[in-house]
Amino acid sequence: PMQLPGHLAVNYIIWLLVFGNTTDNLLPYLIASVAIDIDHVIPLHNDKIRPSASGWRTRMHELYGMAAISVPTAIVWFFDNNLARVIGLALLLNYTADFFVGE
Repeated sequence: PMQLPGHLAVNYIIWLLVFGNTTDNLLPYLIASVAIDIDHVIPLHNDKIRPSASGWRTRMHELYGMAAISVPTAIVWFFDNNLARVIGLALLLNYTADFFVGE
């Protein structure tokens, strides 16, 4: 499965291809690239309970998580369209990478 360093690397390559070598909104982009994977922290503490990889995906990787992350992004849209686009791209790439290389 795709882990945090993998998401950061893939998303940074996409960043360079789409936006070039700029740092405008790069930090929010990188944070959004891994924000969905906050659910990885819980199973690290519960390895004895759920030793299989099936415990690594929680609601953040389902429709619930997509809605929970998309609503704040939509709110950001009203204040800064470009920032919302950057965050949306990062989130979309995270879900896409997990879909293609996930379990």
